[in-house]
Amino acid sequence: RVTTNNSVFIYDAGQSTNDYQHPEFVPVFSDSLSQAQVNQAVTLCGADNQECIYDYFVTKDAAVAVSTKAKKETIEIQKIDLANSPPVVEIFSQVKLTNNRWVVQENAVNILQLTTTDADMDNVTVVSLSNSSAVSLLPNGSVQFVPFKNNPVRLSLQARDSRGAYSSILNIPVTVCPSCNGRGVCDSNPSSLVEYLDGMFRVQTCICLPAFT
Repeated sequence: RVTTNNSVFIYDAGQSTNDYQHPEFVPVFSDSLSQAQVNQAVTLCGADNQECIYDYFVTKDAAVAVSTKAKKETIEIQKIDLANSPPVVEIFSQVKLTNNRWVVQENAVNILQLTTTDADMDNVTVVSLSNSSAVSLLPNGSVQFVPFKNNPVRLSLQARDSRGAYSSILNIPVTVCPSCNGRGVCDSNPSSLVEYLDGMFRVQTCICLPAFT
C-alpha cells in the first residue's frame, strides 16, 4: 500500500495519498463467483475473452462487457493486419525492356508477364488502376495491353493479398510503335518521341517507306 512516506508522486496543496485511496474497495476474483455467474459470463463473452468476462463480473452490466468484447476483437484484428506483410508485384525478370520501358505495338495484343510474391504465402491477385478497356489482366498473372496512339493510358498495377493488404503501385512506362497505316516503320530515335501523361505514355513517329514518300 502507498503511504505518505513511500509515495513518489507530487500532490496539490492540501492533498496526500489518502485522497486517492479507497480502503473499502474489495477486488473481484473469478474464483469467488458461483458457477452460474461464470456460465453467464462465458455465454456472453466466450470462454477465451478474459477481459470481457472480468468486466461482466465487476459491473454486472452486459452492455459494458459486450463493449469490452468488441474492443478486444477490434484490437486482435488490428494486430493481425499489422503483422501481415504486403504483397509485391514486379515485371518478370526475364522480360526485356528498352531503356526501362515496355515497347508495344499499336492496335495489337501486347502481353507482359508479371510476378507476385507474398511473405505470408497469402493468395495474391493483381488489379489494374488504369481504368481503361485497353488494359486487361490474364488468369496467368500477365497484363494484356492493346494501345492506340491517340488514346494515352497510364499503365498502373497493384497486387492485393487475401487479407486486404496492397502492394506499392507498379507504374509501367510504355512506348507505342504506331501502325503507320502499313506504309512506314517506327522511328526509334528518342528525339522524335511524342510524350503524354508525364512521359508514362510515349508514341514513336513513323518513317515512311520509299514507295510512300
